[in-house]
Amino acid sequence: MKIGEILKAAKVPLYFTSVAPVITAAVYAGIYNPIIFLILSVVIFMQAALNTSMDYYDFKFQRHLLNSDTLFPLGSYFIEKMNVKPETILKVSRILLAISTILGILVVIITKNIILLYFGLIAIFFALIYVMPPFRLGSRGIGEISTFVDFGIFPFIGSLIALGKNINFEDILIASSFGIFASMIRYLHHIAEDSDNSKRVRYFRMIYLILIFGVTLSLITINKLFFLDLLITIILIYHWLRLPKDKFGISRKTNEIVSVQILYTIMLIFTILFK
Repeated sequence: MKIGEILKAAKVPLYFTSVAPVITAAVYAGIYNPIIFLILSVVIFMQAALNTSMDYYDFKFQRHLLNSDTLFPLGSYFIEKMNVKPETILKVSRILLAISTILGILVVIITKNIILLYFGLIAIFFALIYVMPPFRLGSRGIGEISTFVDFGIFPFIGSLIALGKNINFEDILIASSFGIFASMIRYLHHIAEDSDNSKRVRYFRMIYLILIFGVTLSLITINKLFFLDLLITIILIYHWLRLPKDKFGISRKTNEIVSVQILYTIMLIFTILFK
């Protein structure tokens, strides 16, 4: 197996969506406690468990591999391209989920904060209903609900709580901006799997534009972030204007929205440090 194929199959570039809120939370709180590395491990293993679970259920329910020539393939690259047995993928996903859960419990024990336990249980619940029958939100056109919570609200707010910071309205807005970015990435990436006649495909550009302005509204109410808000909004609108009309072409632009989130995170961190 080539390293490049393994990285593509594991969807490694998408892991930034998980770690960005945690790293930003540490900078935002101004607390560089080693606990942050443990939290990073929790979210990384959680996303790995979610990705491998999706691979298994995509294969099981015949959601075939798409965009295999890009960095962001849909479906199970491991199973269809690398001939890994579906049962092996399922076992790996369960092991990864168990590791994430154990590490999460360790965070709760170290911080002695029971709220984090509730956060973790709800996050696991959303992850499970995203991929597992009979819910399978990820294949029913409402998977963005899970991504908003698990890759936005909980990583950022949970990290702040673990670091001992009191939560205010500004914290929720920043967490929401990460959640909306995660939902945008998920929506654009998976649009190719939706039916041509679905409302998600027919009204994609309008819904996606609403998500873009969701990021704008989240930022515009945060003190001293006007320049970041303006620049990110301009970049997102430019990205939106350049999107192809067909759903497969749109999905192939996943690299663009992931790049925008990376830029946003870097700029947000610098803004926090120097405002």
